[in-house]
Amino acid sequence: MIIYFTGTGNSLTTARILAGSLDDEAFHINEAVDMDPSQEKIIGLVYPCYYNDMPNAVKDFVKKFKFNKTTYIFGILTHGGDPGNSIHTFQALLAEKGLDLSYGNDILMPVNSRIMYGRVTTDIQIRVKNQKKIVKRFTSDVSSRRKNSTGFKKKMVPAIMSNLSNSSLGKRLVMKKVDSDRCIQCGTCVKVCSLKNIKIKKDKVLIGKSCTDCLACMHWCPKAAIGFGRRNVKREQQYHHPNVKLKDIILQEQQ
Repeated sequence: MIIYFTGTGNSLTTARILAGSLDDEAFHINEAVDMDPSQEKIIGLVYPCYYNDMPNAVKDFVKKFKFNKTTYIFGILTHGGDPGNSIHTFQALLAEKGLDLSYGNDILMPVNSRIMYGRVTTDIQIRVKNQKKIVKRFTSDVSSRRKNSTGFKKKMVPAIMSNLSNSSLGKRLVMKKVDSDRCIQCGTCVKVCSLKNIKIKKDKVLIGKSCTDCLACMHWCPKAAIGFGRRNVKREQQYHHPNVKLKDIILQEQQ
């Protein structure tokens, strides 16, 4: 079983490659949370790095999911330049449940957070081209049940940055906003929000407080109507993995 969380497709495509190579299936965390994993010999979690750590939505999933103690558990992290403490956090959360992380690794992918700084994502072709080859190496490690979990130590600087980002001030600084002049109430943002944190009421798009900062709403909005703080988003700043379409991000239960 391969489980993933994604906003723009980096982790989704990585999970798909892994699942295909391991003759397995890939499930979004929302689909997997209530599944019975007791018969699974291998479970892999594929997720992105947000603010130098594991996304809060993924942390919540790990806490709820009923991993089996005899299962080979591995984690694959997608990131744009620094893995931070993302794999260490997975290891620590499993340890709290009396479980071990058998294997972890990370892959450099196009950066989707540049949108928040008014920048365009670069190196897309290079990183996507290398993706399949790198993920195949992970497949080889997992197939041979390689273990490397002793190398994921907590790093202080990423921990400080993550704590600041998750503080009330940090959350206010990246609070999402909707440009009513651009917004056409098409509902795309509602459909791509895996936390169901966005609603349309009285012809207005309302973003709640349960955001995990996947930025799917900002990247998939057809009118680039969602920004944050005082910053507006331009169409050329939006990004999604070139092998992923909108329908791949929308979960069946949300349609």
